[in-house]
Amino acid sequence: MSLALAAQDQHTGDLLQLDGVVGTAVGLGLNGMPVVMVYMARPNVLGVPASLEGVPVLSEVTGEFWALGDGPRSEEGDSYL
Repeated sequence: MSLALAAQDQHTGDLLQLDGVVGTAVGLGLNGMPVVMVYMARPNVLGVPASLEGVPVLSEVTGEFWALGDGPRSEEGDSYL
């Protein structure tokens, strides 16, 4: 896990410069091994690597992230889209 955390720390700044990347995290892949997660606003973001410092990268399309209270409100008023 420490290698994945170090890879995330080292590369998050560059990844966030890619148009469409909205965040990163460290998690476990399907095989139970650590991975760097790259969260994207849309599919097919260019430049996301397959691995970082030998740690696999998994991409997930999540849409945009907003801090609680900063995103567009739904019609109900208390929920965020």
